[in-house]
Amino acid sequence: MINISKSLFNYGKNFRIIILVFFSVVVLFSFTSNIVYGSGVSEGCGIFDIRSGCDLSGWMHLVIDVTATGLLALFLHSLASKHAKKLELIITNQENKRIRKEKFSNESLKNDLTALLFNISVINQTIKKHNASSVERDNLSRKIKEELGRLENISLTIQHTSLTSSDVIKPEALTVIQQIRRLIQSPVKFDDDVYSFNKYDEIKEKVTQVSNLLN
Repeated sequence: MINISKSLFNYGKNFRIIILVFFSVVVLFSFTSNIVYGSGVSEGCGIFDIRSGCDLSGWMHLVIDVTATGLLALFLHSLASKHAKKLELIITNQENKRIRKEKFSNESLKNDLTALLFNISVINQTIKKHNASSVERDNLSRKIKEELGRLENISLTIQHTSLTSSDVIKPEALTVIQQIRRLIQSPVKFDDDVYSFNKYDEIKEKVTQVSNLLN
């Protein structure tokens, strides 16, 4: 936003310089053509007389040219100023929209990551109970599968938010989010009637990392 404002300031400054140069060139040209090559004052007429029977003197030509050029320069400067103000307003509005979108996206992702942490914690605790118990294994196994289904839904929500907000989220945060999504794809293994969740600590570490990046 600062760079854009500087660009607008430089644009306005450069435009004023262009107008000044244009004005100076016109005045110099008018002075040369009307004073050096212009006709003299008609008999009985003053230098600045504007009336029938009197030709305009070189000085009067110069005054008229300078006045017309000055009015044109003021008109162009007014148009440039209005254009610059409109452009600055548009850029400011876009920047405000970007900031609001960034805040909303970051908060949404942090909420999703909180839900993710809670979900994997429940899965991890349920797996420990299942592996340590010889009773209610069917119920615990069913609960693990239910929580894995919720984990998949959370993963899809995180994916949707990160994709639709990729223009405002830090690139390094997006990278870690993709790493998390890979880790939670089929994170639980089942062998010999025993569940294992070896990626639990790594997922927690990645979630903490991306949460710090979103602050």
